[in-house]
Amino acid sequence: MSNYVFLIDSNKTPMNPIHPSHARKLLEANKAAVFRRYPFVLVMNRVVENIITYPITFTHVSTGDFVKVTLHKDRKNIPSGIYNCRVKTPIKEGCEVVINGFRVGFSTMKDVFKIHRNDGYSYA
Repeated sequence: MSNYVFLIDSNKTPMNPIHPSHARKLLEANKAAVFRRYPFVLVMNRVVENIITYPITFTHVSTGDFVKVTLHKDRKNIPSGIYNCRVKTPIKEGCEVVINGFRVGFSTMKDVFKIHRNDGYSYA
């Protein structure tokens, strides 16, 4: 999703992100204007009725990324809690991390949040 443009209508209701070529066509036809440059957001010139939005998930993690994980129950001699750790192996829909020397796998990304390297905050 790094190559998409966010879109809102004139009431500032969020819509689905669009491809940059579609955004360019909207700007050239004067159907939208630039609302914000970073992150790049377009605002439509009219109110859109019955907006259907789809849930957007940012779940891609790579080997070595810093993540914050939540363990809801004890696993492999690791007490439940919140841990900052690094991704050992990304798998199809989750990841595998190392906590206190033990490899712990997460089948979904609902308890894994990527941490930005520069400021240390998690964005979920």
